[in-house]
Amino acid sequence: MSNRIYTATQISAAGFFILMLVKDFFPAVPVSMTVAALGVVFSILLSVVFRPKGKPVFQSAKQELMFIIVTSAGFFGLLALLPVFGGTSERGISVTSPILWGVFLISLFTAYNRYKKEKQQSTFPRGAHQNES
Repeated sequence: MSNRIYTATQISAAGFFILMLVKDFFPAVPVSMTVAALGVVFSILLSVVFRPKGKPVFQSAKQELMFIIVTSAGFFGLLALLPVFGGTSERGISVTSPILWGVFLISLFTAYNRYKKEKQQSTFPRGAHQNES
């Protein structure tokens, strides 16, 4: 039961976040930005409350790396698609934003290093060193 609520809150947070982006690009959408922002915050808070205790969010560093790649591709894809439909960001959010790319690259670099470290640890048993012959 808790896992379903946790998943539902994550999906709703993503949905409200997408709604905020759409509202930014298309101000005529009849939804208040405040409602969308509160929806994101409330969903994240519920997600924290209902997160299964004692379980990691990702089962492996590879899963985390793939999550970052897929969600970032979806986010940047949405940012590229909204102007195609005629929207213009009121806050200057775009695919060419250096801040967004910086956050993405830092996240990708961090997750890749964790993946590389995990892969290296699984290749060499504990106590074994690469330089030993």
